[in-house]
Amino acid sequence: MTIGPVRSIAAVLPLVLAFTGLPRTAQGEDLVRVPLEATLVTHVQTLASPAFQGRRGPGARRAASYILDAWKTFNLKPLFDTRFTQDVVDEATGLIIGQNLGAIIPGSDPALEREWVLLGVHYDHLGVHRGVVFPGADDNASSVAMMLEVARCLSQAGPEFAPRRTIVFMAFDLEEDGLVGSQYFVNHPPRPLEDLKLMVTGDMLSRALGGVCKSDLYAMGTEFSPGIREPLRRASVDMPLTLKMIGNDMLAVDRSDYGPFRRRHIPFLFLSTGENPTYHTPDDRPETIDAAKLAAASQLVFKLLTELLNQKQLPPWSDQPTHELSEAEAIRDTLRQLVDHAQELKLNVLQTTMIRGVVRDLDAAIGRGQLTGPERQKLVTQAQVILYSIL
Repeated sequence: MTIGPVRSIAAVLPLVLAFTGLPRTAQGEDLVRVPLEATLVTHVQTLASPAFQGRRGPGARRAASYILDAWKTFNLKPLFDTRFTQDVVDEATGLIIGQNLGAIIPGSDPALEREWVLLGVHYDHLGVHRGVVFPGADDNASSVAMMLEVARCLSQAGPEFAPRRTIVFMAFDLEEDGLVGSQYFVNHPPRPLEDLKLMVTGDMLSRALGGVCKSDLYAMGTEFSPGIREPLRRASVDMPLTLKMIGNDMLAVDRSDYGPFRRRHIPFLFLSTGENPTYHTPDDRPETIDAAKLAAASQLVFKLLTELLNQKQLPPWSDQPTHELSEAEAIRDTLRQLVDHAQELKLNVLQTTMIRGVVRDLDAAIGRGQLTGPERQKLVTQAQVILYSIL
């Protein structure tokens, strides 16, 4: 797909809305306040275009300008006093090494406005290496697009639908360098962290685990805040997605920007479609994403936040993680899909045999209605081996 000249979001958004044929007010506002596939695709195409140089260095600054332009178009307020930006400073040298971006919609309920929910995603990627651009369409332009569309929808809700709690939108820098931007944010928060009731993040929302788990969307973090499970299930109703809630330890902890928040015992939700064959390669291009899946994931996030921002009380953090049997079912079904695509994934006999053995163990546990603690710990190790040796 040919990418045309980069234009500002203020120029692009009206064209997208016109293309989709949505009803509009006399002021030209969108009346259908749900994340739009066409708009999501436009964001991904732009952010993953060659002009953004893999969103590192000058490309990252250009991506930051694009995001800020969008937020200003939505009339969001700056998060950091009068600024939308937070310089990320190297604590050892005092040098500015990156830039976080933040915007806010204040809560409409005086009793709940102090509490806040954060929707934060990383916007950086790997840049250019030996003249080759790493576009980062799925990682993580897809989640930036989701965040921008959710921000647009919530900002256009109108006074009668305005969120009761405060919602903060973040675009973190330097995730690829070890969660540097999100860690800096947690160390230097613009609002009290004790009032942060939930952190939601997405990382890679538009492809499929291994390239084969086409409908799957993985949700991690509910083990520390079980009360989020039912709202999450409700948000997934009628979505063309298979929602799979698993523990974040299945993938090795702190794989994305939820990490610094998890370590502070702040409830979090990490959403991902999983690593795929284009992960961290120059082939992570916008023309190869699953736009319909990205739209469904974005609509799920919007529905979930719409409910949680207006609940009287949000589920707290639990120091004792709990795991439903549905986690074992989700892992089993995922492994079955991998085996079914053994030839495509180029699995050897040893790998296939290992996965089938894990599936048999899970079948037995599910059949008796319980996965014991030692069995789950063994499963965590097996899942990590499969992730790093096969995918």
